[in-house]
Amino acid sequence: GISNSGSITELLNNGSITWSASGSGSSSGYGYGIYIDKGGSITELLNNGSITGSATYSGSGYDSGYDSGYGIYIYSGGSITELLNNGSITGSASSYEGYGISNSGSITELLNNGSITGSATYSGSGYGIYISKGGSIEKLKNNGSITGSGSGYDSGYGIYIYSGGSITELLNNGSITGSGSGYDSGYGIYIYSGGSITKLKNNGLITGSTGGFSYGINNRGSIEKLKNNGLITGSGFNGYGISNNETIGALTNTGVIYGTTNAIYNYESAKINGANNYGILASSGSMVNNNLTIVDKSSPSTLATNTTEKENKIFNYGLAFTVASVGSYKATDEAFKTFGTTQENEEVIVGYEKDDAGNLTTPIKHEYTIINAKDTGTGKNSITGTESITIKNGSLSYDYKNNTSGPLKTHQAKSVILNGITDTLLVSGNSDDNILNNSVVNAYGTAVKFNDAGGNLTLSGTVVNGGIDGKAAVSGSGNGDTLILQSGDITYVVGTPGTQSTETQNTIVNGNINMGEGDDILTIEAGSIVNGTMDGGTDTGRADDDTINFGTASNTRA
Repeated sequence: GISNSGSITELLNNGSITWSASGSGSSSGYGYGIYIDKGGSITELLNNGSITGSATYSGSGYDSGYDSGYGIYIYSGGSITELLNNGSITGSASSYEGYGISNSGSITELLNNGSITGSATYSGSGYGIYISKGGSIEKLKNNGSITGSGSGYDSGYGIYIYSGGSITELLNNGSITGSGSGYDSGYGIYIYSGGSITKLKNNGLITGSTGGFSYGINNRGSIEKLKNNGLITGSGFNGYGISNNETIGALTNTGVIYGTTNAIYNYESAKINGANNYGILASSGSMVNNNLTIVDKSSPSTLATNTTEKENKIFNYGLAFTVASVGSYKATDEAFKTFGTTQENEEVIVGYEKDDAGNLTTPIKHEYTIINAKDTGTGKNSITGTESITIKNGSLSYDYKNNTSGPLKTHQAKSVILNGITDTLLVSGNSDDNILNNSVVNAYGTAVKFNDAGGNLTLSGTVVNGGIDGKAAVSGSGNGDTLILQSGDITYVVGTPGTQSTETQNTIVNGNINMGEGDDILTIEAGSIVNGTMDGGTDTGRADDDTINFGTASNTRA
């Protein structure tokens, strides 16, 4: 390993940096891949290989020692200016705690394109990234995986922010996962009392899983701005997509938030000061949310502009429902109003910039049309699914509420948020014009489905969220399908009245891809990310002839 109490300008690792330690009896073992002491600094750390700190402990339950493994440990007063990880950073312990990165100092910018993992293999907690009191990360961008896994009835944390710790800006395009063991807890992101995130934007996957309590995000501190464009889930016996015990300044959902108990659990003493749902809120419990009232988007304008009246209410433009059983869903009177409806050209706040005083008050906006699939079944208490929105020859067509025999509605295939329970977007035809631009496709089950005849689809600058029910987020047909994932440019309006700004949005699939039978072609171009597995499918009676093409710097993970 490396222990640094001085100054390193540039550290490039293309190989392996490893430190292993062991403890027994009353003697503890600490393993550090890289240790930065008080006053120590690294200006630029580029990891293309592996950085590993591991520890084992062989004592009995009556002994006082323990073991901890740290991929990177930054002591209070230590610092890294720029950390770029294209490889693996791992901290593992046998019976106490494993940390991918433990930070009591400061990291100015962390870009992760690889994996950051903390794990305990026998009995203990695992932390992907741990930020302790006084620790800070100014900017964290994750295109890879950040994982914490516990064992022996202990918890796992993807990211843990302790009291006095902070992240100024967190952008997640990859996966942040916390998994516990037994009936202990799994946390995608855990913010302890006094900890904080100023700006959190999720385009990827944030999930907590365990047999007990699990949380996609558990906030006991503060989040000033939270924008979800991806998938946030808590899937334990008691699972919560977002649990808020303190303060969330503003919450905007254009993706999917799901919890087995509640999509959003808001404590009675907690505050969410303004919330809008343009995507999906879903749970397998008796209520979608707790102490966060779903309000129809057409409520009086005085409510929409009054800060006090907006508190602990979420304005609903999308879908909100509970899962009663397989193929059976329910919605409240208020939530049922939006099934089969279209909200044209809604100005959606997708982020914030700092004003001249350094406050996050300048909104970044984009106009989307929200298309909510029409429900199937016999009413709000007996929903069996939703009808698909079809893309054919480059155009969208769909049925709508109270339509009995009239023509389907149509819409251009760009700048849309498509919400459905099952098979939200149905791909029809082999036209090269089947391109969905700058959009979001949401589902509880399969989000994108190719029809039985097979077809072509290009997703450009589009996020796909689905597969909560265990099915693939993208499902192919029984014939040959072609799927292309590529980035696209989106124009935003910054401020009021606003100036235009163009940024590149990667295509991200949050969930598995199963192309089904037939000779399929899957192309993943530069910048595209699949937070799930890819399966070309298996033909019955003959060999598959599937093709996967990768562009430069595309990311996939299981």
